[in-house]
Amino acid sequence: IDTSQSLSPLFLAKIVRINTWKLAFVSVLFFTVSFVNAATRKSTAAGGTWATGYTWVGGVAPVAGDDVIIATTGTNTVTVGTSTSIVNVTINTGATLNIANRTLTTTGFFVNNGRLTGTTGIVALTGDFTNSGNFTLTTGRLTIASGNFNNSGNFTLSGAGRLLLVGNYITTGTVTLTSSAVQFTG
Repeated sequence: IDTSQSLSPLFLAKIVRINTWKLAFVSVLFFTVSFVNAATRKSTAAGGTWATGYTWVGGVAPVAGDDVIIATTGTNTVTVGTSTSIVNVTINTGATLNIANRTLTTTGFFVNNGRLTGTTGIVALTGDFTNSGNFTLTTGRLTIASGNFNNSGNFTLSGAGRLLLVGNYITTGTVTLTSSAVQFTG
């Protein structure tokens, strides 16, 4: 910098004004991105197909990063017919989720207080799985890559169903195992 020339006040004011706008823009962008949270999607009482908007309150199906609450009533069911990845799943008491021929991946917790059936589908978790409802796995698969399986409900593994568990298995509920594909490595 040539110190023999003085900077004019007008020039300094322009530099400050430009840098203030840059700082304001970056700050707004940072806080906007920081406060964008995943949505919580709750099923309608009628249920339906996972990827269809009418299955969900508000008409929007869950996407990656969302939390999901299954809140069907009676014999109504939400059926996972498209492989999908979300953060957390909670099945309310009296509600039903069916995993059919697709993969449901969760990166957070999975809580079943209702009814969960895995006919030909896969539930893949990296968090804790808590079952206090009814969980039936026939030709499907439950994989818990990290986290624990806590069972205080009814858990049935039959047919070609498979359970792969890296974490701990804790049960105070009923367990029926008629499948030879059970692997505990935790």
